Amino acid sequence: MKNTLSTKTRSTGFTLIELLVVIAIIAILAAILFPVFGRARANARRSSGLSNIKQIGLGLTQYLQDYDERFPATVTERQGGNPADPNVAALYSIRAKLQPYVKSTQIFKDPSGPDWPAPTTGAYFPTDYGFQLNEGPLVANVGNIVPAAISTAQSQWYVTNPTFGFNHQTTLASIPSSAEFIIAADAARPADPNNPSRGGLYPFADGNITTSAADGQFPFSGGVPYAGTQAGPSIRHLGGTNFLFADGHAKWMRLEKSWVSITNNYWRTDRP
Repeated sequence: MKNTLSTKTRSTGFTLIELLVVIAIIAILAAILFPVFGRARANARRSSGLSNIKQIGLGLTQYLQDYDERFPATVTERQGGNPADPNVAALYSIRAKLQPYVKSTQIFKDPSGPDWPAPTTGAYFPTDYGFQLNEGPLVANVGNIVPAAISTAQSQWYVTNPTFGFNHQTTLASIPSSAEFIIAADAARPADPNNPSRGGLYPFADGNITTSAADGQFPFSGGVPYAGTQAGPSIRHLGGTNFLFADGHAKWMRLEKSWVSITNNYWRTDRP
């Protein structure tokens, strides 16, 4: 009689417990890695934005060389607005003045900034980076110190910062420490943080910084010294802001580091 050995075929599939273990491991790895990937993307956007503002700084340096080291004048951040003519508005726009030097529109677009609207009256040249307002004779009704019909906070700022502000004749050589003077930064408008700046940037007058503001939020509990529709510096990258200094270098730092008081901050040409 032939002895036949019977064999059982072992299933090669996973049991329910094994599947649950695998799923749990994947979930744990995802919880660990996703924040790392997210921060890596945020770091990449910060680096890209910093590169943009550095390139803008190079364009500004070339502009200064062509114009006897005098900074380009602007009128508020409205780029003219009236008359509603893009050619006239270009006279008021930092972006339009630097365009021949940087030769790129996208360089004014921050990777973490809002989408730009279609060009319109007062915003023919949108940008995610705001420039300190170096106004001057283009401003209507200029008084001996500051123009009429501006806010008390704005008046306070310009009176304490006369070298720049309403003085379009400011030269690079006249700034004692250009490496400590902010000329541009990430910018947004408090009335609508998702709207791009139109080019100008008002430093805050009271130093009322909300340091807990998240990326993309406007970082002040008060406002900029003019109106909520105007732009101020914005927290956009990992809790901080990309800054361009008058000597052409750029760096990321937390916004509160730029301001100690109205007479001691990196927004003044004569910082003590």
